[in-house]
Amino acid sequence: MEMSKNNRNVVEKYEYFCKIVEALFTINSEIGREINLAKSGKKAGKFICTLALLCSTEFIGGIIRNKFGIGEGKKNFEAGFKKLGTKYAEFLDENPNTYDIFRCGLAHEHYIKEPCYIYMKKRNTKEIGIVKDSNGEYYFIVEKYLEDFKKAFESLKVNVAGKTIYF
Repeated sequence: MEMSKNNRNVVEKYEYFCKIVEALFTINSEIGREINLAKSGKKAGKFICTLALLCSTEFIGGIIRNKFGIGEGKKNFEAGFKKLGTKYAEFLDENPNTYDIFRCGLAHEHYIKEPCYIYMKKRNTKEIGIVKDSNGEYYFIVEKYLEDFKKAFESLKVNVAGKTIYF
């Protein structure tokens, strides 16, 4: 029996979404590999890890909002960033240009637009993955951000083409 056009569309949307989710898991695995390299004293790809995390944050915000497309990037990023936890939401309230400074800076200009130090490994357990100190300098901590990102990602529940997916 041949599948109806509507059912084919549902299956195609579901399969496409599953491929994107698989890509996110791969990215997270590769970031973990880079963190382990840093822990062993070897050079690690801190800029590419930071960019991957920030772009992935935008993507999970799109899942949360169920909106993707032109003009949705900042709103998606902020929704995903807030999903990382209360302290991230507070950081965003205090630093409303986070999307422009970090995500857009790395994606479009290949640098963070404000003074920022990127660390692969956690510095202390009380920090979140992005910090602004009293001197106005930023710190991005890849390992901690990844931990918080994984928790946020695993807590997602989404309806794709009529099917509920739990991560």
